[in-house]
Amino acid sequence: MKKEVIFGYNFKKYRKSKGISQKEFAALLYEATGKKLTLTSVSNYETGLHMPPPQVLPAIADILEVSIDALFGVEEKAVVEAESLDPQVIDEWKRELERLEKEFILWGAAQEEGFIDMTTQSFATCCEDLIVLAKKQQHELLVLQAELRAIRKMIAALKGGFGR
Repeated sequence: MKKEVIFGYNFKKYRKSKGISQKEFAALLYEATGKKLTLTSVSNYETGLHMPPPQVLPAIADILEVSIDALFGVEEKAVVEAESLDPQVIDEWKRELERLEKEFILWGAAQEEGFIDMTTQSFATCCEDLIVLAKKQQHELLVLQAELRAIRKMIAALKGGFGR
């Protein structure tokens, strides 16, 4: 199935689940990005006829309170608990990533100089390690995205409380 159709289906599903009309969505997107959106454009997104510009995808995801991955039908694992944002864990991941990057650079340099023949297995192991680390970072980004939405809601509530 084409990405436009998948996006359109999910976009419509999430918009309706939030109880937002097409007109309300267009107004919310304008408020968030300054980009005017016609009802025809919203309809075209939902039918998969057109895709929104990539720069507005984060705003669409925020309005619908989902990830961009969810809009494209990419399965997400459960959001990591907030306690996983322990700075020590993040520092460990950074050190591990730096170690893997250095190892990869050294392998490449040694291979270029003819000192070693980088085996497929060594290369695959390094890539697998980098993928595991990237997945951990993706989960952290999901948590940060949820926290950002909560902060935006609190700011909106505070502004509303002050008569704005």
